Amino acid sequence: MKILVRSRKDASAIKHASERILGDRLLVVTSLGGKRGENLCRAIRDSVEPFTIVVLGRDENVECINNVLGSTPFTVVVKTRTRKPRNSTLEMLASIIAKAKAIMRTETWWDHTFIITRGKGAPLYRIADLYTPETDSFLLWGKGLERLLSYTGYDFKPEANSVGILFKQGQGKHRLYINSRTYTDILLPRDGRQPEPDGDAISSVSIKTWASLEEMLRQNTPLIRLLEEHSLGLLEKTERRKAIVPVSGGKDSTASLLLAVKHFGPENVVAIYVDTGIDFPVNKEYVENTTSRLGVELVTVKAGVDSGLTREGLPLPTPENRWCTGRKLAALASTAKRIAGNGKDYALIVGDRDAESPRRGKRGPLTLDILTGLERVAPIKYWSGAWTSLYILSEGLDLNPLYSEGFLRIGCYLCFSLRKSWERRILEEEGFYTRIMRVRPDLKTLISSFLET
Repeated sequence: MKILVRSRKDASAIKHASERILGDRLLVVTSLGGKRGENLCRAIRDSVEPFTIVVLGRDENVECINNVLGSTPFTVVVKTRTRKPRNSTLEMLASIIAKAKAIMRTETWWDHTFIITRGKGAPLYRIADLYTPETDSFLLWGKGLERLLSYTGYDFKPEANSVGILFKQGQGKHRLYINSRTYTDILLPRDGRQPEPDGDAISSVSIKTWASLEEMLRQNTPLIRLLEEHSLGLLEKTERRKAIVPVSGGKDSTASLLLAVKHFGPENVVAIYVDTGIDFPVNKEYVENTTSRLGVELVTVKAGVDSGLTREGLPLPTPENRWCTGRKLAALASTAKRIAGNGKDYALIVGDRDAESPRRGKRGPLTLDILTGLERVAPIKYWSGAWTSLYILSEGLDLNPLYSEGFLRIGCYLCFSLRKSWERRILEEEGFYTRIMRVRPDLKTLISSFLET
C-alpha cells in the first residue's frame, strides 16, 4: 500500500507513525516535492495506483485530487486536522491512516449492482464521521438476508439469490443496503434485545431493484483480480518457500489459504485445523472438503477446550478470561513448530484483517510470530469482509454454509462473541443447541448456562 504526501517532512512523520503505532513497515510513503494546486494534482496523477492513500493538510483543496483518483480503484484522500500533517501527533496520524484504510475497504458504488470500490455509477451514502479502524462490510444473501429483514420487522422477502451489503459502524450499529437508494440502519445488540431499525424504515414499495450475487461477481471480477494481485505482492515479501496456514472454516483463513496455494503451490502448503471440541461441526467438514479440493495437506490438532469445560471445571470463557484462545494458540504453535523444524523454509500465513479488532489493526502485515518463531504474513490485512467473501466465490469455492444462514463470524458454539440477538437466535431457531445436547450430554449444563448468560 502506498501513501502520497506533499513534503518530505510530512512523509517522515507518517512513516514514523505507521511503523511505531500501526506496526506496518511495508507502507511506502512518497513525497511529492512540496507541490500545490494543479502541480500537486499532476504529481498525484503520475504517482497514483490502486491501493493508494493521499494524506493532506487541513486547508488543501481536494476537488481536483478527487477527480484524479476517480478513475483509479482502491484509492482515497484524507485530511489531517492540522494545516500540515507533520504538525499532528503520531497518534493522530496513525488514526487518520486507519480511517483511510477503513474508507478504502468499505467504499462501495452502485452500477446495477454493488461495486466494491469507487467507479462508474453512484456512490453509496458514506457516514464519514463514523469511520473507525473497525468499520467493515459483509455480504448477506439467501436465508441470512431474509432473516435480518424479518427480525427487524420487514414483511417482504428478497428475490432469489439477492445480495445485500451490511456495513458495521460500531456499538451494534449497522447499515444494510439493498440497492443504491434503499437502505436501513439496524441495531444488532449483543444482549437479548430484538434487532431493530435504527431510523427510517423501508417498505417493499420502495424496492424496485435487487442486486444479484451472480451479477455482483461478474462486474467485480477485474477488481477481485486486483485484490489478489496486491495480496500476492505481500506474500512475495517473504523469502520462505513453504507455508503453514491455520484454517478455521471461516472466510478469512480460507481466502488466505487460497492465496498461499497460488503463491507457494499446493505441494508446499500445510493447513492446520485446531479443533476446540466445541466448534460448529460444519467447520471441520468445510475445512476437510476445501483442503482436499485444493490438494493441500491438512493436519488436525485438538486444543481441549471442551475438556477444560467438563473434566477440568474451567468457567465459560469471557472477554476478560479468554483461556480458550490460549489453548488454541498453544496447540497451533506446537504443531507449527513440529512441522517447520528449524523454521527456515516456512512462513506462517494468517487471515488477520485490520477491521477485526484494534489489536489486529496495530499489527503489520509482515511480522515475527512470537509463539512459533516463524515469519508471519497477513495477505488480506487490508481487506473487508465483503471482499473476502467475493474472492472465495470468484475462485469457484463455496463459503461455509453458516454464512448463508446470516452469520457474520465463524467460531465455537459456546463463544461469548456470538450475539444473543443474532447468531445465537439463529442457532436456537434451527434447533442447533438441542441437537448438540443430545450428542454431547456432558455439555448440557454448560450449554444451558451459556444460553441464559
